[in-house]
Amino acid sequence: MILFRILFFAIKFSYFILSVFIYLLSGTLAHILIKDFYLRHNLTSQILHYLSKLGLVIFNVKVKSINYDKHTLKPPLLVVSNHVGFLDVLIIVAKTPCLFVTSYEIKETPFLGWLTDAAGCLYVERRNRGNIHNEVGNIRNALNLGLNVVLFPEATSSNGCQVLPFKKSMFVAAANSKALILPITLNYTQIDKRPVTSSNKDYAFWYGDQSFFPALIKLFSNFSIDVELTYSEKLKMNHADDRTPVSIRAHELISSNYRPILD
Repeated sequence: MILFRILFFAIKFSYFILSVFIYLLSGTLAHILIKDFYLRHNLTSQILHYLSKLGLVIFNVKVKSINYDKHTLKPPLLVVSNHVGFLDVLIIVAKTPCLFVTSYEIKETPFLGWLTDAAGCLYVERRNRGNIHNEVGNIRNALNLGLNVVLFPEATSSNGCQVLPFKKSMFVAAANSKALILPITLNYTQIDKRPVTSSNKDYAFWYGDQSFFPALIKLFSNFSIDVELTYSEKLKMNHADDRTPVSIRAHELISSNYRPILD
């Protein structure tokens, strides 16, 4: 059993290194060679989509989709989701090519900043809201070009005990655009065939002041992870003034489908 666990860990770690190399190389070349915003970001999101689909197979992450049909992810969508760790990104992008909104704090983090740059992430500065108009404009531009954009409106990852309050400012990007807002809920149900509890959640979650690489090692040590991905009704935002009721409704939908991890 120990030898099998070591072998499984080695396979996952090798895939991680190889996929990161492929993604960084392709993303860097795309940014150098392709000037058109849509073509560049569509290519990088497609590459991440297929790498993530294969990654979920190699990491033995089984995703059960609820309320999903072939029209659910038709772009453009502003997808909003609860957030508990970096595995969320692979699960979401494995379902559909998309861009992610993240913070300049992540951009400034060694290694993670390199990855998010290669992914063509759209950045927001949460420590200073002086540039919010341009940041919202960048997201709206991506939506109007027909790209799906993913936003974690909690603005951080939680410890799984609840869905944190939403930051509503980025919802404005969907106003006066072609895009609908799609709330989705991630529930991690089992780790190594055992229910997810406060005692084992850190083998899948990444939150608080946990360091990136130790959390990654824990993730690689699992045999399997089971996740439920629930799609809620799509929301339409006609005007910027709708951001408060729309963000409240999105939070209600996501929270109603979320099963808290109790300490």
